[in-house]
Amino acid sequence: TTHEHAMVATFSTETVFEHPWERVTAASWRKYAGAASPAHPNAAPPPTVSHVMCADTLDRRVDVSAGRMNSTRVFTVKWPLPGWIARSLGGTVAYSLEQSTVDVLGRTMDLTTTNLTLRDFLEVKEKCQYVPHPENPEWTVFRSQTEIRLKAFKVWADELERKVCRVFEKNSGKGKLVVEHICNMMVSEKETERG
Repeated sequence: TTHEHAMVATFSTETVFEHPWERVTAASWRKYAGAASPAHPNAAPPPTVSHVMCADTLDRRVDVSAGRMNSTRVFTVKWPLPGWIARSLGGTVAYSLEQSTVDVLGRTMDLTTTNLTLRDFLEVKEKCQYVPHPENPEWTVFRSQTEIRLKAFKVWADELERKVCRVFEKNSGKGKLVVEHICNMMVSEKETERG
């Protein structure tokens, strides 16, 4: 769903993974590490989150008694700007900050990501949550809401926000495919171990 108001564009998505919360959240942590090569040489390559070049953990705190983990990561990404804007701003490599909380006892994982680069021109804030499906606790619901606020280029703001929004929606779809692929890979690994 996409909503646009003045200089702000927002979109939200909801996806159901037919895997338990523990597996989906583990897969989410692995999605930027690169998936294994396909077992068969003629198999299709695994999906990747190609816009993410690097993910660095700045801080991770675990409270074992509360069953909570708080993390802060910085991502190096290929910025999804139209070519002429990227050229005028000096390139397409950018940085974003992710803060996350995993609550193992409550079975929730919340993430908030904001851009660090080009904040004078553009602010992007994405909030994501993984929770068990309300009707099937063996499935997981992923919810994402992204807000894009363009501060510059006001003459072309509506068009640029729509373009940036489309790129973010496309990248979000890639991320979901990667999580699904890793979940299936984890099931296969478990079956192989039982062998």
